[in-house]
Amino acid sequence: MMKNEKNGRLKKSNNNNREHKLIYQHNKLIEARYDLTLQEKRIILYCLQQIPDDFDIESKNSFPTIFIPIRDFCELSNIKFDGNYQKLRDVSKRLRKRTLVIENIGSKDFSVVGWVDSISYEEKKGLIKVDLSRFLMKFLIDLKSNFTSIPLSQTLGLSSVHAIRMFELLKQYQSIGKREIDLITLKKMLGIDDKKLNLYGDLKRRVLQISQRELEEKTDIIFSFEEIKTSRKVTSIQFFIEKNPNFGKKEIESTTNKYKKVLEESRQRIIEQIIDIGFSKANVNKFFNMYDEFTISKALYCVQYQIQKGQVLNPKAMLRTALKEGWASDKFIPKDKKN
Repeated sequence: MMKNEKNGRLKKSNNNNREHKLIYQHNKLIEARYDLTLQEKRIILYCLQQIPDDFDIESKNSFPTIFIPIRDFCELSNIKFDGNYQKLRDVSKRLRKRTLVIENIGSKDFSVVGWVDSISYEEKKGLIKVDLSRFLMKFLIDLKSNFTSIPLSQTLGLSSVHAIRMFELLKQYQSIGKREIDLITLKKMLGIDDKKLNLYGDLKRRVLQISQRELEEKTDIIFSFEEIKTSRKVTSIQFFIEKNPNFGKKEIESTTNKYKKVLEESRQRIIEQIIDIGFSKANVNKFFNMYDEFTISKALYCVQYQIQKGQVLNPKAMLRTALKEGWASDKFIPKDKKN
């Protein structure tokens, strides 16, 4: 839960690839109460990961301006930009109005602040300029303790804003392995209106179970939960957080499957080319039983090269000879060009 490391933000990876970046947030920010759409949350995350790793809070009184290319902004906002700037204005205006309720560090006092101080557009450069709220600096920069690191790639991969919030809230307590949150507080943390999802069954089905599936599929943690009741009514949830044993395996499987597909397609092309020369499929199978695919591929290349030059009377006989003798692509290169 409450990590206590030195120079939290300075421990970020030096890798400039945003997919491998960690976003460090003070736990007060993790637990803040706010309502953002999935697209707005992604824009905020994009901005947070753009803050330089070596940003010095002591010599600055504001964040550096964040520049977001229109293409990235539209992708994050899930809008199709067709030159109509009204869409960009609408998203920008909504985000500018969004607020969060956050407890001050070291006390129970709270503040209501905006996420951004300003959003503007530079037409010639095709950029959206975002100035994050200066108030948030102490919750994001030079953190020494009580912060949580969130992997950006996993967060942006989630397709529900509730799943993102659940990921952040549970990541905060991953080292402890469990966390209890009462339903009223949980709804506020997730930005769910008081008038919505009042039935626990709806909250369970539309938020908890969906988040559970998403986190298991796309993040490095999984969770289960236990309902705590007061007078037969569910009033709190006890979450149990574990490391996801299958995280990353699907990517490896996907890469392996793609590699297998490439090999299968390559083999199929070789088979078709040998059949075009005049061999039956049974003969082709015999070749693959006798020789490896690389040897067959090299021999076939040599024969096709000679066919293209019009110097082959019996391509079937030549391929048999090429396989038997292990012809390679340099067989027909003149000796004076080999050196």
